[in-house]
Amino acid sequence: MLSNEALAEAALALHLVPDLLDDPAVLYALGMLRWLRYQVGRSPDEDREELAAALLLLLPVYSGSPDAIPDPLRHYLDRHPPGGAFDPDVMAKRAAPFLRSASIREALDSRDDGALSAAIEILRDAVAATPSEDPDRNRLLGPLASVLQAHYEASGDLSELDEAVETGEAAVAAAPVDSAERAGALINLGVALLWSYEHRGDLDDLERAIRTGRQAVAVTRGDSTLQIQARSNLGGALLRRFERRGDPADLDEAIEAHEAAVEASDDHPRRAGFLSNLGVVLRLRYEYRGELDDLNRAVDATEAAVTEAPAGHPDRPGSLMHLGAALWTRYLHLGHVTDLDRAIEAGEAAQAAFPAGVPDGTRSLTNLATLLHTRYMRLGRLEDLNRAIEAGEAALAAVADDVPDRGTVLSNLGGSLSARHDRLGQLADLERAIAVGEAALTVIPADSPSRAGTLTNLGLALHRRFGRLGHHADLDRAIQLSEAAVAATPSQFPDRALYLCNLGADLLTRFQHTGASEDRHRAAAALREAATSRTAPASTRANAGNLWGQAAVAGEDWAEAVEGYSAAIDLLSQVATRDLERPDQEFRLGPLAGLASRAAACCLQAGQVDRAVERLEQGRGVLLGHALDTRTDLSTLEREHPELAAEFIRLRREFDGPAGSPLEFPADGPPVLGFSGADFDLPAAGREIDRRLALAEQFERLTADIRSHAGFERFLLPPPVGELLQAADQGPLVLVNVDEIRSDALLLTTSGVQVVPLPALTPGLVRDQVVALLDALDTAQESAAPSGERDRAEAQLLGILGWLWDTIAGPVLEALDITRAPDERAGEGWPRLWWCPSGLLSLLPLHAAGRHATRFDRSPTTVLDRALSAYTPTVRALMHARRRHAARLTGSPSTDGGQLLVVTMPHTPGERDLPGTVEEAVVLRELFRDRVLLLHGELHPEDAARLEDFVLDPAEVGATYERTAAALPTCRWVHFACHATSDATNPSASRLLLADHRTRPLTVLELTRLRLEDAELAFLSACATARTSLRLADEAIQLAAACQVAGYRRVIATLWPIADRPAVRIAADVYQGLADHGADRAALALHQVVRRRRDLDPTRSSRWAAHVYSGA
Repeated sequence: MLSNEALAEAALALHLVPDLLDDPAVLYALGMLRWLRYQVGRSPDEDREELAAALLLLLPVYSGSPDAIPDPLRHYLDRHPPGGAFDPDVMAKRAAPFLRSASIREALDSRDDGALSAAIEILRDAVAATPSEDPDRNRLLGPLASVLQAHYEASGDLSELDEAVETGEAAVAAAPVDSAERAGALINLGVALLWSYEHRGDLDDLERAIRTGRQAVAVTRGDSTLQIQARSNLGGALLRRFERRGDPADLDEAIEAHEAAVEASDDHPRRAGFLSNLGVVLRLRYEYRGELDDLNRAVDATEAAVTEAPAGHPDRPGSLMHLGAALWTRYLHLGHVTDLDRAIEAGEAAQAAFPAGVPDGTRSLTNLATLLHTRYMRLGRLEDLNRAIEAGEAALAAVADDVPDRGTVLSNLGGSLSARHDRLGQLADLERAIAVGEAALTVIPADSPSRAGTLTNLGLALHRRFGRLGHHADLDRAIQLSEAAVAATPSQFPDRALYLCNLGADLLTRFQHTGASEDRHRAAAALREAATSRTAPASTRANAGNLWGQAAVAGEDWAEAVEGYSAAIDLLSQVATRDLERPDQEFRLGPLAGLASRAAACCLQAGQVDRAVERLEQGRGVLLGHALDTRTDLSTLEREHPELAAEFIRLRREFDGPAGSPLEFPADGPPVLGFSGADFDLPAAGREIDRRLALAEQFERLTADIRSHAGFERFLLPPPVGELLQAADQGPLVLVNVDEIRSDALLLTTSGVQVVPLPALTPGLVRDQVVALLDALDTAQESAAPSGERDRAEAQLLGILGWLWDTIAGPVLEALDITRAPDERAGEGWPRLWWCPSGLLSLLPLHAAGRHATRFDRSPTTVLDRALSAYTPTVRALMHARRRHAARLTGSPSTDGGQLLVVTMPHTPGERDLPGTVEEAVVLRELFRDRVLLLHGELHPEDAARLEDFVLDPAEVGATYERTAAALPTCRWVHFACHATSDATNPSASRLLLADHRTRPLTVLELTRLRLEDAELAFLSACATARTSLRLADEAIQLAAACQVAGYRRVIATLWPIADRPAVRIAADVYQGLADHGADRAALALHQVVRRRRDLDPTRSSRWAAHVYSGA
């Protein structure tokens, strides 16, 4: 019926019977045909033709019977009677926006390109056809401006944006004062002006947008819907001016505007956008002032925005982009890698959701490049860095030359290219990084706050090129750029400290090459300011303090060096805060490794001996200190302030508990650092971060409250040297400090601190000895190696023991006047001492140092033959091990059953068999009989036969994580006879290999979460359970120290793996010595066994020097 053929037939009938035009019924029929064809919708030109014909045919019908024609036409003609002669084509143009109003609204909602283009043509035609004095023209200008803006947003066509501004200005001028039309026109004009500024960077556009926004807010006070939009738009314009000029008043006003919009928008369809905008300004105020509450609120607001905007919602892409930015910023401040993973997840989703070519899509691509670069810096995955560069290149290709954002795109790309140069060494990457950095400076306005970051990025690239090519002009220019970055940044801005660090590093480098003392003094001043910033993140300030100390050392200003390094050490607990997961804590401490040793060396150079001890103690074992803080003696607090003690215990329990629900790892082991596997629940991880942040805040408030009470002023503060000396009441403590400046042994006795210089000891020599030790052990223990090679390896090990004596142990024992072996027949006891080495020295066997061919001399040059050695990671850890139990019992395991837990794993999937572990269990059974609780792994028939008198139902005694964790609190002693692994990249994941270790490992971290109030002895008859991480040697992140934190007062472990049979013999002999005398003699029992084994085979130190004793 509506086909072209039907239309042709109707035209033919009119031609053949012209009198039909006088018949209303015919006119109605023909008019309805054209109306229905118009309703179907074709091209705008065809629609206009159909509507003009329908009007021409139906107007006579309307004149006689208005109700006969379609309602939309009748309503339009009621409001716009044609009167006299009329032009149907003009009337069709003017009527189309009213008749097509629903489709125009739908086009605005859907942002469909074709629908918007059609709406623009309809509205343009209508405006052109309507006289300027006609009120309808004014009502058409606002919708035309809206659809032009919407189409520009999708197309990026600047001519449409210019037309939108021009049309908007006309709409504002034509609208009655204080009318809804004027309010809407002001809102649209403000948006168009803001977009024009964002594209061209013309500050006049921005100022006009703010003036227009203020007018819109004033006009819309009686209309809540328009008021919400007006406030949100004004907030956006103020934010842009803050970004351009850096006036904090603009930022505060923008937040007030966005908060008002959010508060009033509960049922608004664009509430997600308002929440997202609020998150943006809160994040930026955090970056300006450093107040963590703003940052957490930014994350909350953008998360709520994403929740409010389901898939397909127009505000979802932007909300995801801003959530990613907020999470990224919080990662930089707090260090939660799950925040970074969630940020990338949000950034990738945003990029996928933005239509191609839109400005925000380009901005999202830039942000994603930044996120990927950041994860590369965290995890070192080259794939992330390459993706960051690809995204940066794509963003650069998509952004026009005159767009302000182009500067940020260029600067970020330069940073990623510099990082790839550092990784791969390709000079071309560095040269391009400098080129794009220079280009960025030509784009970013001189008064833009973001210019400082661009200056410092280019300066870093030039510093790198100086290091590569040695051109002093590059270093001089880097200093100029760093100075400009600092000058452009207000003092309270958190990033200022970072720019000061870069300036200090540049100046210090130039001093090292030229010797110009002014550069060193300026470097120290810049770094001092950065270290004492009140708004910068703790990691930035700690790094500044470290560099400040280096600048002072370069001038041999030891007092100032102490000040700088002390500032860094005081910040360590804030760098690795309690709310962080353990891998994040370890990562943040990594760059500050060796800080404590350098600080102690500078203290000694400055003549501050006591402070050297305090700095060395406070700067090592930071994570160990966190754990011990929650295990402090609360008896006095419980007596005097029971309510505070109860709250402390509650928070302690929350911190020590597992983070959220237990993670079930895949069958091939736990994921790598960051837990970014496909099955990891990132939203749940975000909730866990929020939980731990809240706990940390509560913990800090409670600690401050406790310290406010008399007698508790030093609650959980680092102990002063006077308290540390009390730990020497059972024998001296030997703190061995190794540093390039000087190396010393600090001997703590009850009478004070004695300094023993160790001039032959350097970090480089220690490193060489550690490498030699590990290589020699590999050869000595390789059964397939020729015997001659194994012999040479053993000789090398003995040489290392001799070097330890000559360099460290000999001078220490001489200073302590321990010059000979005790006469046991005369009743002389063994003098005791506790070794507390720093850095990589903790991997070497100080207890076995010596030249063992002299073992029978009256004054043997061996530690084993002069003193009874023990180890402690820190003095405070030893004090914890000696704590008085509320109801402590001594002696051998009591007869109440379950007092000695034996965990034996003769067969572990994926590992070599350990048949000797069954023999260890048999020995312990023979010695302690029914006092033994056995948990075991898979048993071969011959193993089961040997254990048949006390092997129970395997379902009840399987050596799983859950059963072991449940049994530990019931037993005061534990013996682990199993494999263990040390994780070099994530030392807290080092673990004992139980039956279910692939899915539920018993790790260092899990052990430190235990609270075993009455534990006495842990014997770790497993591989290298006392070996610490090479990267974080001062943190003592190893299984033996974890057992001490868990509550064991005495721990026997090994520095390296030893063969199955020697391990069995040593364990059996030690327990033989303990059976009658109890755990109090554990150190002596081990000492005697090791000496006997040494005497039997003195040249095979790999078999007898591995076992160490730690604790009380």
